[in-house]
Amino acid sequence: MTRDVAAILAAKTVRTFSYGFLGIVLPLHLSDLGLGPAGVGGAVTLMLLGSAVLTWAVRRPAERYGARATLVGLAGLSVIAALLLLATREPWLVVLAAMLGNVAVGTGETGPFLTMEQVVVARAVSAERRTWILSLYNLIGYASAALDRVRVRSPGSAPGRDRRRVAGALHRVPGDRRAPGTGLPPVARGRCRAGSIGA
Repeated sequence: MTRDVAAILAAKTVRTFSYGFLGIVLPLHLSDLGLGPAGVGGAVTLMLLGSAVLTWAVRRPAERYGARATLVGLAGLSVIAALLLLATREPWLVVLAAMLGNVAVGTGETGPFLTMEQVVVARAVSAERRTWILSLYNLIGYASAALDRVRVRSPGSAPGRDRRRVAGALHRVPGDRRAPGTGLPPVARGRCRAGSIGA
């Protein structure tokens, strides 16, 4: 396994681990900031739209500068989004940050990281090992997301609003340091109903 493939698998692990938490907590956070059901639904739609636009938009930079530079640029957008999440409690800015950071709110990862990383992996391994490595890549993603969703349910996983907001932004940064393909973790909800997220 080459260094590039190992770095991508590490980044995939960190990023999708964050996404598992995000899919549950971010809609709750938006609701806590004052959005109703229609507003939360619209916000999720915008996030998915932003993911689609980013996936299309990275085509030109990838062709001109290469996959590595494009992944670094996407990681930079993720850091900007994390800082914005730390700085604001305005719902529309939270949604904007989620769109910039390619925040995944579904059951699996979507967006430009997925597209670019699969291209890098496919080019870095032999044809005989390509299917196995890509299967491992996807297995890591789903398993990491599932494990983090279990963590949401664990006692003591949501100690307070401010600490969760900080953790949500900083949770992603170690992944950015490990490899240039890290995604944005969630921002958590301030109040949690008993039994839904451990207090």
